[in-house]
Amino acid sequence: MHRALVPVSEITPSTKNWTAKVLVIQKLNPRQSRAGSKKYQRFLFIDKDETKLQAIAYSPDIDLMQNIPQLLETYYISNAKVTVVDPRFQVVPHMYQWIINRRTAIKHVNDDALPREFGIPHFARFVDILPSEDSDTLVDIIAIVIDKVEQRLVNTRYGVSTVQEFFVINEERMPMMLSLWNNVLFIEGQDLVATSEKMPIIAATRINIVDYNGISLAARGFASIVVNPPYPQTLRDWRSRNHTYLTQLVEEKKYLKRHVSQSIVPQSNYSSIVNAIATITDDKKWIKATAKITDYEQSFWCMGCNKCLGRTTGEYEWNIMCNFYHIETITKLRTRFTITFSDNTAQLDASIFGETAEKILGLSAMELMNKEEKNKVLDCDTINERLNGQQFFAQIRKKEINTRYGIDYRYNVFALVEAEQPSTHSSSHTSSCTSCCIAGSSITINDDAAGSST
Repeated sequence: MHRALVPVSEITPSTKNWTAKVLVIQKLNPRQSRAGSKKYQRFLFIDKDETKLQAIAYSPDIDLMQNIPQLLETYYISNAKVTVVDPRFQVVPHMYQWIINRRTAIKHVNDDALPREFGIPHFARFVDILPSEDSDTLVDIIAIVIDKVEQRLVNTRYGVSTVQEFFVINEERMPMMLSLWNNVLFIEGQDLVATSEKMPIIAATRINIVDYNGISLAARGFASIVVNPPYPQTLRDWRSRNHTYLTQLVEEKKYLKRHVSQSIVPQSNYSSIVNAIATITDDKKWIKATAKITDYEQSFWCMGCNKCLGRTTGEYEWNIMCNFYHIETITKLRTRFTITFSDNTAQLDASIFGETAEKILGLSAMELMNKEEKNKVLDCDTINERLNGQQFFAQIRKKEINTRYGIDYRYNVFALVEAEQPSTHSSSHTSSCTSCCIAGSSITINDDAAGSST
């Protein structure tokens, strides 16, 4: 016979001789503390009143405990140490956490378990995942991993970080990029990285929404990655029924084109050029403006590193050493030129790259190089005639550059979409987005602009 159960909400540091019945709804892998002196493991529990509580275990207790709680299993837990949660590490509203050690009584519940439905996250639909100005906005997803890229080092504002990108999909057939960073990659993502299974299913919880190469997801901090989670079979069944579609998708790799949903383009919340110049830093800002080529003498292509996309010297497809990733790669032709945006407040010169730049010019980087080598001049007047009067939504990123003369600023076009022109027979002044004739899609992301400031 168990003593009377105490609800989680009533257990405080002063509560004595208590027992609670809880369901494990999250279990992170053990990791080292920031100081590196101690290993710890985090859990999330829920009771019958749906009160969520976080718990933690430290080394050496992690290795010595005989009954470590498992995901979606129910347990009686007695007399864990109760402390106030440090707000820096608090992930649920409940103000207390339990510290579990080898002396904590933990008994698995078989016959009177809490409903597993309590522990199944509310998984977001991909169509509902939108960029948020609140960096604390988190989502939970369940998806099929269809592809991945190699791990790489990235310079961030916090220093050098390791990241690996995975492409995931669910029943909505909307591929999404999920990036695992640093400890989440090495610790929570270790089963995903190591698995040899093709197209495994993952549950990823507490995931950040980021506006990078369109809408994508990033796993940091207390994110959890569970491979083949013990949740209902719905997505597994869909994967089996759609095996041919998924195989073809991976073969064609259309998700690498990095087009993004029209929903992220602002209909009214955009900046004038003068305000954008004053406010943006490493973040991005939308402007609405006309565009034209003003520098007819510039080169419209350059040679770049195939890995980091930075400028380099040499001939086409030469073998080189990437100075950023420190690996061997080849040179790649890049379309790159400066375009001038104008509105009623100011003008802004910005670099535009890749597919978007080629669509504006109507020429590939190879064709531009051949034209230049034959001393043929690009017909900028014709291009400007085509652009004349057309307004664009342009997402601009400002980069601070240290030069011998001091600090300078350069601007890259990150995304570009045409703004529909107001009808002469309509009194409405509301702008909306139309299919972008220069990009063949509602928005085109500059692959090169995302990774290069040159």
